[in-house]
Amino acid sequence: MKVVLTGGGTAGHVYPALAIGRELARDPANSLLYIGTRGRSEELVLSREAQISGAGRIPLRFASSCGYPGTRLLPLLRFLAILATGVLQASWHLLRFRPDLLVACGGYASAPAVFAASLLRRVGLLKVRILLHEQNASPGLMNRVSARLADVTALTFPGSAAGLKARQCCITGYPVRTDLRTLPSCDEARTRLGLEKEGVVLLVFGGSQGARSLNRALHELLPRLLRMGVQVLHAYGTSRGDWNAESENLEMQRGLKAGLGEELASRYHGVPFLFDMQAAYAAADLCLARAGAGTIYELLAAGVPAVLVPKMGLPGDHQVMNARRIESTGAARIVLERPVILGDHVEAGLDPDTLFSVMRPLLESGDERDRQRTLADSEARQDALAELLRLCHELVDRGRVTCEAVPRQPASHAGLESRSTAALSARLARDPESRAYLVYRAGAALISGSWVERNAGVKLAADLRDQSLVPILLRLLGQGRTRWSPRALFGEHYAQNGFIRRNAAAALGQIGHADSQVISTLVGLLDDSYWEVRVEALGALRNLLDTGSASAELLAWAHRRARRGNFEEQIVAARFLEKHERPENWKSWVLPLLSCSNSRVREQAITVLHDLVSSGRLDGHKDVDPLLDRIMLTSTRFDPVFPLKQRMKDLSRSIRETGSC
Repeated sequence: MKVVLTGGGTAGHVYPALAIGRELARDPANSLLYIGTRGRSEELVLSREAQISGAGRIPLRFASSCGYPGTRLLPLLRFLAILATGVLQASWHLLRFRPDLLVACGGYASAPAVFAASLLRRVGLLKVRILLHEQNASPGLMNRVSARLADVTALTFPGSAAGLKARQCCITGYPVRTDLRTLPSCDEARTRLGLEKEGVVLLVFGGSQGARSLNRALHELLPRLLRMGVQVLHAYGTSRGDWNAESENLEMQRGLKAGLGEELASRYHGVPFLFDMQAAYAAADLCLARAGAGTIYELLAAGVPAVLVPKMGLPGDHQVMNARRIESTGAARIVLERPVILGDHVEAGLDPDTLFSVMRPLLESGDERDRQRTLADSEARQDALAELLRLCHELVDRGRVTCEAVPRQPASHAGLESRSTAALSARLARDPESRAYLVYRAGAALISGSWVERNAGVKLAADLRDQSLVPILLRLLGQGRTRWSPRALFGEHYAQNGFIRRNAAAALGQIGHADSQVISTLVGLLDDSYWEVRVEALGALRNLLDTGSASAELLAWAHRRARRGNFEEQIVAARFLEKHERPENWKSWVLPLLSCSNSRVREQAITVLHDLVSSGRLDGHKDVDPLLDRIMLTSTRFDPVFPLKQRMKDLSRSIRETGSC
């Protein structure tokens, strides 16, 4: 049987393909080929894995590919050009190898081979079956497309079927490599890794590229951890792009030695990449890691207690879905990322104190680790690899497979994660965990590259009224005008569009956190070029400032808007002045509003008078009653009930009830 393996971009998509390939390679009658992307994890992992295992290296061929960039025109055109090139390259490799089966394990690196195999099969140039494996609880874009082309889609999580339009779905679990089920002894593993045999070992890794937020939180916690006697084995990543993981880690190690001394600092062991994961899992008492499906199921198979940190902002939030699914069984703990402001930009980060509070019980208590280890053992599926091999053979031999039908509804744990940000609201926070997730989703949306998503995040932040999101809202509002952008041709000169600025101003008023930075930001928005932003900013200031505490400048601005603003500005200015202006000055701004041609402005002026009389700040008989006959009650609104006349009746009733002050 000739089999092509594909999958990559990150190591999480390479290892399941490699696990299947190694089992197939045990039969000398099988021939294997791997198609991946040059310079990505598959090239590195296949080479080093062959050295460690002693097995022959699976031949590797390359096809161009890259991640989906979204709907922006130029990046999208570049993506389509690269993908088309990759499909042609993959077609060449497939026609030369002529496989019976293509096993795709996801990631953008698998797309060219899947598309090429489907195309060649359709035009009659190749007879090949396609087996797709989806590792995550929430399928990514490429796998959702590939599932339509595959003969069979194998799933790790049952709930994944709801996101796929696949011909046939089968539940197999995650194919953990065989070597991770037969670990060496703890002492042997620690010797192989250069660790001391005594004490607690914390294993930390964030995927092949590394995890910036995880690394930086660990750097903050290292002095505490090392003083506790914990040994730290840290794979800090191979990233060499905008963020250089190695140079940042080397700088941290120099500071660690200077601050703690050579002896304590020697308890930290940092490497770019851990190839000997068999020894790493055997040596570890606790693991701090990302929440990719591969990482989770390897930890379960190895029985290592874990604290999982899902990566923020991934398509479909699949790492959060993976982690929450495992957390619900008690086999792991979760710490969610949050937006943090670093200089002039915002990125996903971790609160070191929160992370430490979750890790500490597991580091200090062997009983707690044993409890989590027992739950992990019960959750691990042992037959996933054998089941996938059965599907491979059946698909080639019979052209179809037999497996139980998979329900297409989302799993219960995926209720919130499967919703768009715009569909989330505070009323869905039925417990502390779900509220924490909603705050996380709002934070992720606020730093999204899509203005639509940012706008939805602003609305969710307002609904949640969570003060931890205030700094991010302030940053959105504080970005001010841009030097130039295509939007400037249409009169838009701000970094954030008017919808976001307006809704963020309203959100600050709803959250109710009134420190000096919030107040100064809202005051600055009163000069915004978009009138709706000015309206929401003044409304927020009205709510946040104590009665009568508005500055003379603010009162003067409100007076100007009450006289010359559009009707929305006049209405909110009236509400502001009713709360903050001295009652004896009421005629200077209420009388012009009572004679305004817009009935909604007159209605608001009457409401203001009603409130002033009801609260005893005005003498209804002396000050207001003489004006009633002069107020124009006509209205252009076509409502069965006329609010203007109703407000007038309320005012008259209030005057009668209060009497003379």
